[in-house]
Formats: sequence, C-alpha cells, structure tokens
Amino acid sequence: VQSVASRPITRRLPGPGPIAFGRGVEINVTCDESACAGTGLFLTGSVLERFFARYVSINSFTETVLTSSARGEVMRWPARPGQRHL
Repeated sequence: VQSVASRPITRRLPGPGPIAFGRGVEINVTCDESACAGTGLFLTGSVLERFFARYVSINSFTETVLTSSARGEVMRWPARPGQRHL
C-alpha cells in the first residue's frame, strides 16, 4: 500500500419508497502491483474493503476505490453499510 486517502461523500441509497440520500466515506487506496504479485491486487482490495466497513458506524457507509500506481483506478466497490454499533 502506497497511500490511503479519504473524503466525505453523499450517495443515493437504494430501496423502495421515497428517494433517500446517505453520508459516507470514500476511501482511495493506492497500491504497487509488483508488491501484490502472489495474491493479486484485487484480493488485497477486497480484504481492505471489508475491513473499512467494520469501523464505520451503522448509519454510514464506505465506498472503497482501489488504484494502481501503474494503471490508475482498478476497482470501485459499491457503497457498503457500516457495521459498527454506536
């Protein structure tokens, strides 16, 4: 992992009924692909995406973006609701 940056975001929440918006955190993780040669960059990002959601309050969400220093944006996971109870 070369760098991690976060910023607050607002997204439309899916679901029946009236349109609703929620506040969350976009987490951008930049990695060097050569360091993840054995396991793969996608697997590393998947583990981090689940990890971040565990530490966000239940009324919020995370949206993890995995970026390669060589190729740019590799994957953008959908908003995942937080799992930490207040």
